[in-house]
Amino acid sequence: MTSLALVVVGLLGSLAVGQAVLVLGFSRVLWRRPRPLLSDEHVPVGLVILCLRGSDPFLLQCLDGLVRQDY
Repeated sequence: MTSLALVVVGLLGSLAVGQAVLVLGFSRVLWRRPRPLLSDEHVPVGLVILCLRGSDPFLLQCLDGLVRQDY
C-alpha cells in the first residue's frame, strides 16, 4: 500500500513539474514577442452586450464608462 502511494505521489509530482515547465515556457514566448499596435482603421469593431433586468442603479455609470473607453 505504501509503495502504491509513493508511485501516485511521484506521478502527480512529475506531472506538476512538467506543467510548470510548459507554463513558464509559454509565458516566456508571450513576453518575448511584443505585438505592434494597430491603427484605428485596422482595429475590429467591438460589441458590448448588457444583461439587464429591472432598474439598475449603476446603469448610467456603466454606460458612461462604456462611452469613455478607448480601444
